[in-house]
Amino acid sequence: MLYSKDKCTGGSKRPHFSIWFGNFFEPYFSDKEKVRQAIEEIKEMGFNSIILDSKLWEDFTEFFESGSASPYVAMQQYIIELCRDAGLGINFLTLFYNGDNLYPHIRDSAPDITNPVIDRDGKPMRGYRMWDHKQIEAMVHHTVNLYKLLAKDAAATAVDENGEHKVPCYFYHSPVVMPSFDEDGRTVYIEWLKTRYKDIAVLNEKYKSSYKDFDDIPLNEIWPVMSAEDYKDPGSRMYMHADNMLFRQHTMEVFFARLTQGVRDQLPDIYLYDCLSQWKYLMPDWVEISERGLDIWRLGKYLDCPSFYTLPADAYGEPNAYVVPCEMAILRSASKNKDLTGGLFLGRYLFNDIYSYITPVEVIASAFGAGANDLFFYGYNGLDDGGNFGKWSSEKKLNVKCGLDWFSKVREAAGRRLSKKQAAILFPYASFTLDNRNLNDRAFRACRNDCLGYYQQLSDLGVNADFVSPGQVKADALKDYKLLILPSNPLYKYLADEEMERCLKSFVENGGVIIASASCGLHGVFNLKADPHAEDSIYWEEIITEYSAYFYAFDDMERGNTGDDTGIKTIARYGKDGRAAICEKRLGRGRVLAAGIDMGTCYCERRHKPVPVEYGKENHYPLTVIPRTPVEWLVMDMGLSDSIERGIERIEFEKGLLVINHTSYDYRLKVPARYGISTFEGFNGTLLPGHHSVFIPIK
Repeated sequence: MLYSKDKCTGGSKRPHFSIWFGNFFEPYFSDKEKVRQAIEEIKEMGFNSIILDSKLWEDFTEFFESGSASPYVAMQQYIIELCRDAGLGINFLTLFYNGDNLYPHIRDSAPDITNPVIDRDGKPMRGYRMWDHKQIEAMVHHTVNLYKLLAKDAAATAVDENGEHKVPCYFYHSPVVMPSFDEDGRTVYIEWLKTRYKDIAVLNEKYKSSYKDFDDIPLNEIWPVMSAEDYKDPGSRMYMHADNMLFRQHTMEVFFARLTQGVRDQLPDIYLYDCLSQWKYLMPDWVEISERGLDIWRLGKYLDCPSFYTLPADAYGEPNAYVVPCEMAILRSASKNKDLTGGLFLGRYLFNDIYSYITPVEVIASAFGAGANDLFFYGYNGLDDGGNFGKWSSEKKLNVKCGLDWFSKVREAAGRRLSKKQAAILFPYASFTLDNRNLNDRAFRACRNDCLGYYQQLSDLGVNADFVSPGQVKADALKDYKLLILPSNPLYKYLADEEMERCLKSFVENGGVIIASASCGLHGVFNLKADPHAEDSIYWEEIITEYSAYFYAFDDMERGNTGDDTGIKTIARYGKDGRAAICEKRLGRGRVLAAGIDMGTCYCERRHKPVPVEYGKENHYPLTVIPRTPVEWLVMDMGLSDSIERGIERIEFEKGLLVINHTSYDYRLKVPARYGISTFEGFNGTLLPGHHSVFIPIK
């Protein structure tokens, strides 16, 4: 938990709030008066530091060596002086994977790459050898110079709750590990393969190849350019792709270990809160970041807090306020500390004006409810789709100010967020690592929205789910949970994990309950036979009609199904053939509820299927219309919840309850809270308006 020490806080206990300020484009590239006005406005909204885009470009290297400043660097010097006078701290976006991959044509200076990777055609590419010690040293040197030689005494400062001095650093950004198709790159990859497989016969069996020795393998043969056909009819190339991605994650972890240690050695007070992505983590609706070699659990242990920007839009770009707490639950899981620095993307303007549907105060409240103690934002102006925050109306900017002021008050009043550990969602590591939206769009988005839809259903029940990684499952993380969700993970078999599977089975045998989505890939762990099934309505308490990327039917022992504790009990059937669409299997002291559709994806979809013509006058309903879903039924049957309040987040803290109304209508509190701290200035203690929140202290 960071308290800003910058002068603009006026001595009050205010969290560290930073905002990205790019000066790539006009008017902020050269108009000093516009820059001055922007800095004044940022301070007025309640931020106490800004983040400058100062990556490892040649003009920065030249400035540190000779003192000669390009127009871009000179403007950053001017911005720093303005911030020093205004009491705003300076922070930096210090690195990117190749300087700036998005707009090389708008920068007058090239990325400073010491030894570029080589493409398949033998020509250099704009990218780093992440395993190159000299490149890492250059990155460390650049980061240190930004603070020591550019920001100097204007660097943002903070203290933690123990009074220790910290210098927050927005470290690295959307990295990618690129292969190098030369002898050095081949050697690095082949040595990694030797460690992974040890025996060439094992690799040959998986790759359907006949290599005599590891050292005989050409890199371009085992680093395929994936196609849509590879996802339609996966085979040996998918196993090669899996190894390519695991190598990227391994290389990134080693790189982060060296880079962070190098920076800490020279800047002992640094607080590395990082930013792994500006386009969300699990649910990107635009730029896919999973292909870059990211595993937030691997990288989190080297950082004070791993983080990323998120925004309230689902994997299709549709507004959904639950995306923010859902993705921050991933951040909470990957952080080694209790304190989280959450990132929110406010400057977004591509595809949809998200904040015309969902308000900044709403997502700021959800970030706090998810465990964020400090916040950073993208972005006031500048690069790609982050350039419109400065163009917002005064009303929207006032909403941001109100949100930050509310966050500051509630952080002091609430105490710690309670970790109740009622339910967890298994992170779909295999599909996250291997999938490619451009080549496998429907399955890619459905998998991610399935996690979101399960999180949303649980939240509507007052159950704030956590995420667990496969590694955490193997480290006995499930022992305190009662319920585990296995969401869509259709590429699971390419990164199957037998040890994790044994842990899942043991969890159930010892009394745990699992909900298994249709495409989770793990039915066989529980000896459930799932067959592909034609799209159809499902007869349950209500008749359900839904779009789902996958439909499965289960052997329900119909014929031999006694419904006893050792058998399989049919919960719901398909309308046309009567096969089991949802079944429950007892296993030891626990049970598995297996669904023939991905119930998470269906719950958070924005479109729903009409009644099929062949059913005549029957009325069939989507999950969000029926009084309770099968998930809601099971959770209430387990005693984890006694009420369904759709659109209402409820999060318990040590000193009270946070209630967030994500609907568009007033919500009547169950118990009046006249002393609540609300984002709505006119809160009367009873009615909480739509898109607002209130923290209700314990009397």
